[in-house]
Amino acid sequence: MTALLAMILTGASVQDWQHFTHYGSVSDIALAGSTVVTATSGGVAFGTLQGSFVAWDSVWTCPGELSHSDCRVILLEQGPPRRYWVGTWGGGMDIYTEGSGWQHYGQLDGLPIAQQVSSICLSDTAVFAGTSQGLAIKQYGYFQVWTQLNTGGGLLSDGVECLLSDGSGLLVGTDAGLTTLAAGAYPGSAGSWTEDPTLLGRSIRAMCYSGDTLWAATDEGLWFRPAGSAFSREEGYPGDSPYCVCASEGRLAAGEDGEVAIRIAGSWEIWSTFAGQISRRLAFAGDSLILVGTSNDLAPQKDCGAGLARGWGSGWSASYPPGPTANDMRAVAVGPSGECWTSTNHAGLDLLHDGTWYSFVDIFPTVHQMFALVSLPGGGVFVSHYHYGVTYLDWHGTPGTGDDEHFSLDSGNSGLLNDQIISMAAGPDGTVWFGQEPYFSSPSEPSGVSRLQWSPGDLASAQWMSWSAAGGLPSGKVSAVADAGDGTAWIGTETGIVRVGPGAGDISQVIGTSQGLPSADVRSLALGRNGDLYAGTTSGLALVDQDAFTASAVAGVAGTVSSIAFDHLGAVWAAGTEALYRIAPDGSVEAYNTYNSPLLSTVIYGMAGDADDGFLYLATDCGLWRLELGNGLSGEGGGAVLYPNPFVPGRGEVLGVAGIPDMPTTMRVFDLGGRLVYECSSPDRQGIAWDGDGSDGSPVASGVYMVEVKQSGSTRLLKLGIVR
Repeated sequence: MTALLAMILTGASVQDWQHFTHYGSVSDIALAGSTVVTATSGGVAFGTLQGSFVAWDSVWTCPGELSHSDCRVILLEQGPPRRYWVGTWGGGMDIYTEGSGWQHYGQLDGLPIAQQVSSICLSDTAVFAGTSQGLAIKQYGYFQVWTQLNTGGGLLSDGVECLLSDGSGLLVGTDAGLTTLAAGAYPGSAGSWTEDPTLLGRSIRAMCYSGDTLWAATDEGLWFRPAGSAFSREEGYPGDSPYCVCASEGRLAAGEDGEVAIRIAGSWEIWSTFAGQISRRLAFAGDSLILVGTSNDLAPQKDCGAGLARGWGSGWSASYPPGPTANDMRAVAVGPSGECWTSTNHAGLDLLHDGTWYSFVDIFPTVHQMFALVSLPGGGVFVSHYHYGVTYLDWHGTPGTGDDEHFSLDSGNSGLLNDQIISMAAGPDGTVWFGQEPYFSSPSEPSGVSRLQWSPGDLASAQWMSWSAAGGLPSGKVSAVADAGDGTAWIGTETGIVRVGPGAGDISQVIGTSQGLPSADVRSLALGRNGDLYAGTTSGLALVDQDAFTASAVAGVAGTVSSIAFDHLGAVWAAGTEALYRIAPDGSVEAYNTYNSPLLSTVIYGMAGDADDGFLYLATDCGLWRLELGNGLSGEGGGAVLYPNPFVPGRGEVLGVAGIPDMPTTMRVFDLGGRLVYECSSPDRQGIAWDGDGSDGSPVASGVYMVEVKQSGSTRLLKLGIVR
């Protein structure tokens, strides 16, 4: 057996990052014949207008073509060659030139640190970019940023919202008014700028010319300035606070919250579009079609929206390329068949199954603030909706909704203590735990954790039990729960950890800072298949000794740890304030952040692992990420691997094999002298496990061992380290 030393040992580092993003919050529109190009919350989307219908063709997003997926402006330069200028909110500016490829402008090219671009304007000699930190001008190969300070007050505010070039120079709309930079003048001189006194103090959201009249959409109505005159408010305008304005062939349109106002032949009409949707951008597409870029009025920046609306008068429809319904994900769970569920902050529940997205919206009391989500062994899920309890859903694995089962539970029709569910966990027997917190306006209401024991989906079998602050919990705010089996669970509160159950009065001693927690404010818990319990706090990550009721901080993991998950190879993942951390079984720590990974932010609300396929899902404020770790249990990861490796017997761990098909398997363990120390067979992959004892029942010694895995005539040879 010594000849077996030549072998490949596969690691578990991230092999691929896949980003699932929402394309429905549309900030800008560009038209080229029948082609429509939109800047969206998920990237740049291309479609073809077919009458009033849009056939979506392709997208540019991040990672891939763009430096950031949240796009705010798309400028089409016809050329030749044709160029697409894309301003992003966090990634600077990307330019695609047909025939030449991509060019990126970021902080190293002079753009402000935040790299938040709201508008782009081109002249023969310069590129102008309106940003959240000033006006960036590129004339000599790099950008120089001009602010209110270095222009001597000429720029009214560093928050530049829109740009427009005319014969007098560059019109700069800011959140504090309108100012003009004279053509060819030096921006660093206050005398180069002319502010408009009428619009001073108003937020200038968009501008356009209709003939020789300048129109400005502001937070205080629609204003116009004929050539040679001062600005006046359009008194006949039927809206209140337009977000955009556009003109075409004597027609004028402005976008409001849920409405579009249009003026034809001097007469205004107000048209209702979609309730709760801000009209962010407008474009005329023919004599009787307007395109409207929409965004949810609760989250106009990047969260969600109805997509690109098309219509005229009272007839409207909207669509966007396939994807989730929102970017602001709040929780994620993986079902028994590998389906990925993810809840949102403003747009309901989404399901990714076999590469297709499905959305669930109408079945809930509210689609907002879905802070917790848990998958049950039978395929159903519970999802919370803050202040409205929880909803159970079983979709039965079918795309149609006809066989869906769902019902909602709250404190009035169940054993829940209150309706603010902020954490959930489930056991392999279908037991469900609901962690709650008091509502801010009723801090004395009952709160804590509730346990549901039932036959999943059968309310008639439900048995409820609760533990509250009044009954001994250290706090009624339960931010984390981990099922510990046999009707017990670990509970994380703002003042420490306890174990509850199985009885109503069973509450263990508190584990707090005196017992080794970095902070008593616990935000996340995870219990691994090896028995390890990790706690995420507002001051880092801790490993909990469940017998001694003590904890020890994990070095190298800082900040608030909002979520914890185990992968299929025994590594622990912790979502911290500044990075996503991976703690390997040997204790080494890797950190992934926005600089060394494709992550667009480190705001990660939830994580879930898919052991069969070797994936880790991240629910973030910028969409859903799927990290491919390789060596999934299903054998599709590209090779067999032992986990955990090194193996530490005696602490509840068992050795398993990943990366192999689910079929009859035999495993044999040899020492380096070639002696057989253990052997087992199983009709499936899951039955292959080893606790570290030899065939004679005695613990094997520390050292290096060879593991032979056989399936249907195929043999794999792996190296294993055992540490005692």
